[in-house]
Amino acid sequence: MRRKNTKQSGVLNLAKAALAGLIAALLLSGCEQSRQQSPDTGTTPQPQVTLPDTSAAAQFAAVQKPAGQSAQVFGSYTKGCIAGAEQLPVNGPHWQVLNPSRHRSWGHPELIDFVEHLASQMASEGYDGLLLGDLAQPRGGPLPS
Repeated sequence: MRRKNTKQSGVLNLAKAALAGLIAALLLSGCEQSRQQSPDTGTTPQPQVTLPDTSAAAQFAAVQKPAGQSAQVFGSYTKGCIAGAEQLPVNGPHWQVLNPSRHRSWGHPELIDFVEHLASQMASEGYDGLLLGDLAQPRGGPLPS
């Protein structure tokens, strides 16, 4: 039985590894050049165009007005929407809406009445007023953030 020369095997493995590394470097270099230059003009290509966000959250957030119908809720509070929503005024006698630019102070008329009543009741008990976060968007739906 012949015994392999380990020194020759090590050199051969090292040469194979170096060759594989060289081939990989050449391939990567070619890929980088093809990305930097357009094949027909030799100029740098324009940046990628970003497609618009078509998620349900983005579509509901884009709507700025409620549906012109009588108040009606569809679905649940986690997966639903609303027709005929009313907007709570940003500043009231006993409340203030935080982040009004987010346009999320809308709700069913019963919710708006409840918030107004709660704020006045809290004020009568000595509280300064309520700071309100998100209620809903004009037509409900998932929030984008």
